[in-house]
Amino acid sequence: MLISFTVSNFRSFDKEEQFSMVAGKARNFSERTNRISSANVKLIKFKAVYGANASGKANAAMDYCRVSDNNAERPSTFAVEVVLNNIRYIYGFEAVLNSGLFTKEWMHEVRRQHCRTIFYRDVQKGTYDVASYMEDSQLADRLSFYADDIKNDGSILFLRVMNKNKDALYDTYPILAPYRTVYRWFRFKLSVNYPDEPITQYTYFFDSEGSAAAEVYLRFKYVMNRQKS
Repeated sequence: MLISFTVSNFRSFDKEEQFSMVAGKARNFSERTNRISSANVKLIKFKAVYGANASGKANAAMDYCRVSDNNAERPSTFAVEVVLNNIRYIYGFEAVLNSGLFTKEWMHEVRRQHCRTIFYRDVQKGTYDVASYMEDSQLADRLSFYADDIKNDGSILFLRVMNKNKDALYDTYPILAPYRTVYRWFRFKLSVNYPDEPITQYTYFFDSEGSAAAEVYLRFKYVMNRQKS
């Protein structure tokens, strides 16, 4: 479940801006919120960005903010905060969109008031931290080997590396679950629609639960229409 999305130097967003799903302190309409105690957060179930035509709602192309010429070489920031399996994760990266190269990448795990760095890498400096929380020295060395192999490679994300032919690794080391959990959220759960696309592709109706629900709904409508006639 999405908590927030943070962006900077992207289209009309020059300085850092955040889209947040965190609910306010008001106690009314509690049925419209989800409280996740394990992640110490209360989220609203729906939120929308709206405004007049040509007001900037559809700024979603891969382009840096052009209010300053310096932004062409300034990294753009993208970060998401999510709750997955009742655990709070923060994942993000910086990239120079003009060249298409990543400059930084990070992921943190938040449990109550404790924040643990799962990994952090600075591509420009060639530095990384992927094993500071590891007690297993062999596993720490293995992760360091993966990170060292791409320490200066701005064309690939470490999260992607850790999800390429690594199923056996996760089966052996459950402590690495955050890598797979967050990646699979992006890969299979996150749905992004662009302005020229329909709101839905109706893929919901292609699975058994969706088609069953549609059948019940259509039968109900049929009965109601018969009763009215």
